[in-house]
Amino acid sequence: MKKIIFVVLLLNSMSGWACDNCNVYLGINPNDFYHNIGLRFRARFHAGSFDNAGVLMLKHGGVEPILRNSTIKETYQRLELTGKYFWSPKLNTQVILPYVQNTQEIDQSLEYFVRGVGDVLLIQNYMLFNTKAYSDSLVFKHRLTLGVGVKIPTGRTDIERPKGTPGIDLQPGTGSWDGLFSMTYSAMYRKLGVMINGNFKANSSNNDGFQYGHTINATSSLFYLFRLNEKMQLMPSVGIYTEHFDHDYFDGELQEDSGGNLWMVNSGISWYVGKFNVRFDYQLALTNKLVNKQQIPTKTRYNVGVYYNF
Repeated sequence: MKKIIFVVLLLNSMSGWACDNCNVYLGINPNDFYHNIGLRFRARFHAGSFDNAGVLMLKHGGVEPILRNSTIKETYQRLELTGKYFWSPKLNTQVILPYVQNTQEIDQSLEYFVRGVGDVLLIQNYMLFNTKAYSDSLVFKHRLTLGVGVKIPTGRTDIERPKGTPGIDLQPGTGSWDGLFSMTYSAMYRKLGVMINGNFKANSSNNDGFQYGHTINATSSLFYLFRLNEKMQLMPSVGIYTEHFDHDYFDGELQEDSGGNLWMVNSGISWYVGKFNVRFDYQLALTNKLVNKQQIPTKTRYNVGVYYNF
């Protein structure tokens, strides 16, 4: 594990009101210049209550039947096969293959259960500089990485259920080709480090004329590396995450009941044993400032991953 310098916690990206389709989670890559393959499970939870006057607005356009005095709960789960390949110390390609399972409950009664293959994500990263490349004995080390990616519409958007057709946010895919741009700065002084990351996701329209709003988000994390022995290390981290998401569009028309921003606090821990890395992250929403108060707010989310470096 001598090549571990610092965590690169690429953004845990999700929209404030609820969907992986609005943005993406890029995961982590704690090893410099190592190829890796991993399996990651992600889950997030949303809940909202509506009073006697409540009309539940669909989070991405349209109106559902009036639901008075109801409690809505939604759970989004993803099992992702991830991989990263280094073409050179500065150039690497990342692939994320997801399998999605989403549910919606109304007053503790299951309304929708949807599962299937999600949208594939390809990311090309380029390291502008990395001081470790020149010396492995520096007390202070830092690096800057830029990334560009594309989300391919491999997931279905037309799954139907006995109670009707779930909204686009519950479907496994989005039906659109979307672009991703990222920047990550990491620095480490002895065993204490910091990571600052920003992402911008540009969404296009799908065949049904729906387009998610563009999103921009940022995170900053502090971490510390504990060396337990030659083959085992522990790295806890804590940070803050924020995201702003624009209005959605349908047939080129702006959807007034969409958009907003989100703040979350996150904590995590990585355990390194030989060539393996186990990672756990937990996030808790601090604020959900949504344009429409009847959008279902984010509550919590967590990620668990196992990675093999070679």
